[in-house]
Formats: sequence, C-alpha cells, structure tokens
Amino acid sequence: MRALHIVSVLVVMVLATAGKLKQRKRQGESKPNIIWFFADDYGYQDAGYRNSDIHTPNIDKLVADGISFTNAYSAQQCSPSRSAFLSGRYAYTSGMQHGVIGDTKAHCMDLKYNFISDYLKELKYNTHASGKWHLGYCNKECTPTYRGFDTFSGGYSGEGEYYEHTTFQGMYDWHNGTELDRSASGIHSQDMIEADLLNQLDKNDGTPLFYYAAFHNTHSPMHPKPEHEALYDDLDAPPTRRKYLGLVSGMDAVIGKVVTKLKEKDMFDNTYIFFSSDNGGDVHEGDNSPKRGAKSSLFDGGCHAHSWASSPLLKKKGVEADGWVFASFSHHRHCNCFR
Repeated sequence: MRALHIVSVLVVMVLATAGKLKQRKRQGESKPNIIWFFADDYGYQDAGYRNSDIHTPNIDKLVADGISFTNAYSAQQCSPSRSAFLSGRYAYTSGMQHGVIGDTKAHCMDLKYNFISDYLKELKYNTHASGKWHLGYCNKECTPTYRGFDTFSGGYSGEGEYYEHTTFQGMYDWHNGTELDRSASGIHSQDMIEADLLNQLDKNDGTPLFYYAAFHNTHSPMHPKPEHEALYDDLDAPPTRRKYLGLVSGMDAVIGKVVTKLKEKDMFDNTYIFFSSDNGGDVHEGDNSPKRGAKSSLFDGGCHAHSWASSPLLKKKGVEADGWVFASFSHHRHCNCFR
C-alpha cells in the first residue's frame, strides 16, 4: 500500500475536526491543538503500562484513554528519524539516510523540503519547538525558526549535558531562536522544555497551537533529576539503568504538568497529544524487549518505536492499533482511530 505521511494525516484531522466543531457550540470553530512529544533513545518496554516497575502515571493515564501504536517504526538513529517526522519523507528520499549529523558537520536537512510546521502555518497555527533539533545548523536557514517554527528554545546538537548544555566537543548549546541563551546554564533540559511549553500555553489566545517538544531524555549522558532517580532506589537494576529510568519518569512528570495546564486553560478537550521515539533504547539503558537489538541496530530493537496518541477528540480510546507506522508515515487500513 502507498504510504500516507503524517503531514497529510494531521491536515486532514485538523480540517475534519474543525468541521465537526462548527456543530458544537461548546468549542466553537477552533481547530484542534497538537502537542507532539518526541523522546530520544527510548525503549519499547519502558513505560508503566508495559512494565509495572516503571513510574509513568501520566503516560499510563493518557494511553488508557488513547491509542497505543504497537507496530510503529523509526530509523535506527536520531537525525534520519527526525527528518522523516518533520518532512514527511523517508530519509533515503531526502538524503538523510546517513548517520547522525555531527556537531561540526557542514550539513543540514535540505532546505528545499517543507516541514510539518510550514504546512500548519498555512492553516493559521502558531508553531513552537523546544529541546533537541539535530537536523543541522551550519547556517541560520537550517535552524527551527527558519523552518516554519515561530519560536525555538533548545539545543541544535545531538547530545549535550542536561544541566550545562555543553556538547560532546564542549561547546555551549542552548538557543532562544538563533541566539545563545546563557540563562539556561544549570537548569535541566526537561525543565527548560516544560517552562517554554507552559509559557506558550499561558500566552495562547485561542489561536490553534502546534508544539513539538523534543526531549533530550533519555539520551546519554544519564543525568536525571534526583527526585526522579530516587523513584528507583529499591529497584534491582544497574545504576545506569536506574538513572535512565529517572529520565523516563522526568518526561512523564513534564507531560503531567502539560496536561494539567491544558485543563486549566480549557484547552484539553480540543487537543491531540502524540508521543513517539526517534529509535529504540540504547544498550544497557533502555529495555526494547521482546524486540531484538538496540539503538543503531536495524533489528527491531533499534527501530521499533514507542508511540501513542491521546485526546478526547479520538473516536476510539483505550485500544492498541497494529497498523504499520513509520516515523511520519502510516498506511494500514486498520489504523483508522482518528476517523
């Protein structure tokens, strides 16, 4: 079957939902908000709804009220998956099938390709991004605010210290738009993402919103916040695994605060929340069982993504969908939960 990329899926969802809302005085004619959480190096099994040892109460509640995609795939590494998600193109069709974009590479996702943010701007959305970019920054035109996003708060590189935001080469990497943001130094990456997302929700004036929250969690180095790591003090697991799980629970805490804010702002009932990972969990950190392999592997453990969706707008809830999904493509007749 022919693949249908998520840009088209979301555009159809937006238009269809807006049409239905015209008949619902409670929510008027507003298009639905879209918040997309993107996890880094996240294991298929690493959530409470699949493993009772893991503390993810907010994710568990959203999945119970939503859809778990059990046959979702990604590339085996960061940059190819992110390029596919944002552009709606398989990486091999856009020249992004190579490995990750290094910090000093004079390369970025080809500027001739529009991103989902560009398409949603055409539909009068406010578009925002935070967290990890990893699609190149060799010139300013490669960066998020030149690629359809109104704002960006985050790092351009693929890996960085969670508190100091320095890259593997030692360069400081936290930006507000195209400007370095030194005020982020000493603040955990997940807290920066949370603060920016909550701020955008607070400022929302009813204009439909698309927010791309690309966590650094759970990429190495393993630097969870102490309160989240402490949740696993009694778990019989190596220290690296416990720290990794602390980063998992950190993501969950952010998602929980976002849901609370959406409800406070009376936006929750008109919002789609999506979650996906760029690849499988890394060796000795994530649990990709029952899949074989890990990050960077072409076995299922490296490229079987952790993915779900939740919203009061969904037709079907509390279900598993086995339709085939690849980063930004779905093409299975059973994957019709949004209709």
